[in-house]
Amino acid sequence: MKKLKSILLATFLSISVMGLASSSAQAVVILNINGGGQLTGAQNLDINGTFFDVIFTDGTCVDLFGGCNQNSDFDFFLFPAGTASAAAQAIKAQVFQFSPANAPNGELDFQPELTFGCESTRSCTFFIPDILSGNASNPITYRKASNNNTRSGDGTGNENSSSTFDTALIEPSVGVDNRAFALFSPSRTSVPEPGVLGLFAVGLVGLGFARRRRTI
Repeated sequence: MKKLKSILLATFLSISVMGLASSSAQAVVILNINGGGQLTGAQNLDINGTFFDVIFTDGTCVDLFGGCNQNSDFDFFLFPAGTASAAAQAIKAQVFQFSPANAPNGELDFQPELTFGCESTRSCTFFIPDILSGNASNPITYRKASNNNTRSGDGTGNENSSSTFDTALIEPSVGVDNRAFALFSPSRTSVPEPGVLGLFAVGLVGLGFARRRRTI
């Protein structure tokens, strides 16, 4: 029984400390820039305490989200209500209004054409399908993040639309392609930092002393 308790305690320490390591290592947003100097996505966006990667791409909801006809097709189906809206806010605040060292030509929201899927030099909108709206003609509720070359137009919002609208097409009202989808997935970065590994080692040493005392 004592041996079992020791194993369980060691397992708990490992999971707790490695979880802390993962969160700590993922705190820095990394922009993905292609060979043409365009932003194609970002890593380690903090969305309500969980870290995600995002890519920007053109296409239709049907093609990109496995049919786009049920809530389980969408990236945040298993997360609390409002997570897709928080994701739109994260794009705006952590990507477009952020100037890390690898941002091309400064802040990205002042040059929306530098983001993949956008040709407009004035503004662009990035869509995140969230839930079925119940509207027969526009059945999908999308959360969206927009950036503007003056920043005054930056923001987030909602829009009901079809599952087949194509962000690769030119928007008639502006005459250029100014829309794209944002696809999210759990962050791939999970590298323990040296300081956290030190804490893990201390925990294991303490466990060893505790086991030694029980055997004396």
